[in-house]
Amino acid sequence: MMAEDLGQALISEEKERWSVAILATALAALGAVSFGFALGFSSPTLPAMQGSIFHDLKCGDDDDSASVSSSLGSLWSSILNIGGVAGALGGGKIVEAVGRRGALVTAAAPALVVGWAATALSRTAAEVIVARVVVGLGVGLCSSTTPVYIAETAPRRLRGALLSANQLAVTFGIFSIYFVGFSLPHSRREYSCGAHAKSIHPSGWRLVAWIGAGLGAALAVGAAALPETPTWLAGRGKMDAARRALSVLRGGCLEGPEARRELEDLAANAASSKTEERAAIDVFKMMLPYACAPADVDVACRIPLRISLALMLFQQFSGVNAVIFFAGDILGDAGMSNRDLGGVVVMAIQLVMTAVGVPLVDRLGRRTLLIASLSGMAFAATLMGVYFSVRTAPPVALVALVVYISSFAIGLGPLPWSLMAELLPTRARTAASAAATMINWLMSFVITESYASAVIFLTPEGTFFLFAAVCACGVLFVYAYLPETKGVSLDDIERLFARSTTTTPATIDLP
Repeated sequence: MMAEDLGQALISEEKERWSVAILATALAALGAVSFGFALGFSSPTLPAMQGSIFHDLKCGDDDDSASVSSSLGSLWSSILNIGGVAGALGGGKIVEAVGRRGALVTAAAPALVVGWAATALSRTAAEVIVARVVVGLGVGLCSSTTPVYIAETAPRRLRGALLSANQLAVTFGIFSIYFVGFSLPHSRREYSCGAHAKSIHPSGWRLVAWIGAGLGAALAVGAAALPETPTWLAGRGKMDAARRALSVLRGGCLEGPEARRELEDLAANAASSKTEERAAIDVFKMMLPYACAPADVDVACRIPLRISLALMLFQQFSGVNAVIFFAGDILGDAGMSNRDLGGVVVMAIQLVMTAVGVPLVDRLGRRTLLIASLSGMAFAATLMGVYFSVRTAPPVALVALVVYISSFAIGLGPLPWSLMAELLPTRARTAASAAATMINWLMSFVITESYASAVIFLTPEGTFFLFAAVCACGVLFVYAYLPETKGVSLDDIERLFARSTTTTPATIDLP
């Protein structure tokens, strides 16, 4: 009994030490909520905006007016990705200069507040499009900075779960905007245009934009209360400040073997930073083919960068946006007539399954979850391709939809972001994370803009068969190249890639 009591006491003490790190993750994840809120904003609000701010108020042909409204709405919706690219690309230097916490407080949160407030106050299409770009700058910086902050502050045994919680926060942001949009009034008000009376939608979307500004303000307050990451402080030779930050994050206690290991890693990081040019890492050199790479390229950085970029590409080209786009048709064929409610149902499934996946990351491991996730998505995409070929058996399509969204939520949704923060070495983490995030946003823009044309050219069934093939290739890539990082310190992961310059990383045993 005494041994059991002692064990319970140790577990309780350990959980108490971890509570501060969990709270820090929750506060930093406000940036991820804002990220999801911005991603989902266009879906429930675009119809109302096309009926008001994007509407051609000049008297004329109704078809021309509708065409202008649709084109402007499409541009406004997709241009968030351009802001995200700029935010991720420019954010690297900001993060290196002022730190992970500092970037959230001084750059990301102000951009979100200004962008959302400008959206709410916009009176013309040009104004709301510019405001959308500013919001994109903020969420682009959040999307690259928040996972890095969590990775550098989380206890080793909780790192996978806390990094997955970042994607849970993104999904919650998307779900919340879908739910708010579903609750918006659908009544219309009339305005007069010469002899014609036209109807436009109410401006409830402005209230939703103010909610976005409130999230940005909450991020500013929450991030201001966070400690800076010990890794960033140690990298600048501020070892005393790094120890104090680590002490805060570990509940005021730096005793025990794990805490001592963290202190040793911080000291090693501080020593190595004196001989390495951190802020000027040339990630574009690392992306070149081996035969074209300069002699001084850091190959040990390039391997994890390429893995991170590949996972981002698989995430975007897996077809998740297409599945969400066709979800209304699938749910409608299954008997659900309300498309808005269908969107809420799809996002609720993703939210629940993302939450289910959070504790599995540190139990089953990253490789296992990603292989299972991509396999499930390949199977479900194949089923949906068959369904759109024959247009029979709607229940089969409904099952495929649930399997696809669930599979994405437990693996390919959160893990590319988590692994980006884990795999990249400290000296390249900021710049390389910015590059990987930039590629993700850029591919999102390309897919958003080209998706409608692809469906026409390939047909819906051909598009889904292509997505199934991409997911199958993803399974092979993860099996061959991704090492398991469950329970491994960031410094040990870095040492793995230093040894893997001539070997496939997945075949090397981690410490």
